[in-house]
Amino acid sequence: VQLASGQFGWNIQSEVGNAQTRWTGAFNTSNVKVLKAGKPIDWQFPLEVNFAATDGAEITLETLTARSDFFSLAGNGTLRQGTLQAKADLERLTYQLSQVIDTNNIYVRGDLQSYIQWSETRPNELKLDARNKLVEFVMTQNEQVVCEEQELTTMLVVNASLDGQTVSAVNDARLDVVSKGDYLVAEVREAVAKPDANSAWPLVVAVNGELQTWLARLKPFGLVDGWDVSGTINSNAQLTASASKLALHGLTADVRELRAVTDGISIIEPVVQLKTAG
Repeated sequence: VQLASGQFGWNIQSEVGNAQTRWTGAFNTSNVKVLKAGKPIDWQFPLEVNFAATDGAEITLETLTARSDFFSLAGNGTLRQGTLQAKADLERLTYQLSQVIDTNNIYVRGDLQSYIQWSETRPNELKLDARNKLVEFVMTQNEQVVCEEQELTTMLVVNASLDGQTVSAVNDARLDVVSKGDYLVAEVREAVAKPDANSAWPLVVAVNGELQTWLARLKPFGLVDGWDVSGTINSNAQLTASASKLALHGLTADVRELRAVTDGISIIEPVVQLKTAG
């Protein structure tokens, strides 16, 4: 894909005073055309971004707004306190992406709403609260439904320590994923110092609910292709995860009314219990 033409506008201004600099700016696009496999495509991707910020003792984002035909975003704050809100139309997003890249006949629809808030609870102690809601989500591939959610919510709470303008440690964190009777809880119970992309995260993970719906969520990753599985699961695991490695330290699982069928294989068990260590 190559950018052929389009209109791009920007305007950035600065004002110095009172030991700080105030910046305001705007950026927008329109009438974008791209070349895909040598064919011109009118990529209707209007984007408008506006911001205002001050650079003094610390950087303060007074306001940030961004809008296109498939999403909107608004936020403000500093490292120590702020909010961010976003909404997205996933069907429109998929359509826009399919104009310029090969989506492998995967299409999604649904509405995504996000709200993030962070604040300094004590000097140099930061709490982040992020909530997302996915409504009427459907993913299809080759016109076959791969995964769907009537309403799925995620809630992430992180407590961290600050050193100046950087995060010196993540003290604890918890992620909740809830959809109907299914839920997943992942917790960081030990502090991780100087977190970065290569950090190892000690996790305790609990998964409960219907096997059929949990495995359906893995289908987009090609992990359970060809299996028809049903039953309920109640499981807990202790593990360490990083960008390059996943180490399982212990697992307990209780599966009831298991039915797993694929070509030539049929497993039907009223109760399956699993326990590992080390």
